[in-house]
Amino acid sequence: MSVKGMWKQLLPLAVGLGLQQVNIEELGLLIPIRVAYAAVQIAVLATFGIVYTRVKKSEDKTVVHVPAETQFGQEIKPATSMPTCEYDMSQLMKLVQQTAIQGLMTSLMHFQWGYLFPLAIQVVMGPISALDQPIVQIYVFGREAVGDLKRPFPAPNPFGLPQTPAQPPTQKELKREAKEAKKEAAKAESSKKDGAKDD
Repeated sequence: MSVKGMWKQLLPLAVGLGLQQVNIEELGLLIPIRVAYAAVQIAVLATFGIVYTRVKKSEDKTVVHVPAETQFGQEIKPATSMPTCEYDMSQLMKLVQQTAIQGLMTSLMHFQWGYLFPLAIQVVMGPISALDQPIVQIYVFGREAVGDLKRPFPAPNPFGLPQTPAQPPTQKELKREAKEAKKEAAKAESSKKDGAKDD
């Protein structure tokens, strides 16, 4: 495991140990932590907004071969190919959705049950996690999409373990995708001709 990965795993533990040593409410830090949490959420969403505008302006039509998504050994989404700008937008929307769900769950745990730990962890880990995303690295920091930032991006491991790199599509998959693309193009062409005949 890299030093960077170890650091990101030890930071929440350090925050947790720190929270156990002090009484936040007695020190009058509850409101500042809530404000910091709200500010972090707004900053993360603003960062995603910057990425959104830059992806929209992008005209990169390079094809990205996205491998099939599997969950518990079942294929939930088949392998596909799409332009880079479309792939980047889909990855951004996944990030926004994850951030929104995480924010709602954290807020619910805090305001409904009084848990402070998730709120404090998100104040620290929210920006680190957001800025570490490949799409943010590419569109905000201007890094090249090579190495760890090469598309398709590896799916994050929920346990923070290193990921095996995604396998490139096989020749058989590429041929099948090409056939499907030709069928779709022929279908679209025939529907255009049918529409022209009806006029």
